[in-house]
Amino acid sequence: MIQETTLREPGSSPAARILTKALDILDERGKEYEQAHGERSMARTVEIFFAVTHIRLTEYEGWKFMQCLKLARQAAGAPKIDSFIDSINYEALAAECALHPSSKEPV
Repeated sequence: MIQETTLREPGSSPAARILTKALDILDERGKEYEQAHGERSMARTVEIFFAVTHIRLTEYEGWKFMQCLKLARQAAGAPKIDSFIDSINYEALAAECALHPSSKEPV
């Protein structure tokens, strides 16, 4: 879990610090799990989801689904910074898919 103290940097607003932390985590996850170009696991995730459920999702829909999970968690109790940061990153990844022409077709 991200500690609140990691978000305290002099000279920036709380919102700017949260966005900076979200970007840092997005880059970190990309390097840790995927590749230097960032998080790229959703295409495989929706393929697995289809194999299990026979329901097709686009990569974009997969990211939006993950955002819904974070919204449900945020509504369930005390706010946690990591849920907000994950939600920000899922929205950025969904935007990337929406702006990429191939994201409109199921994977």
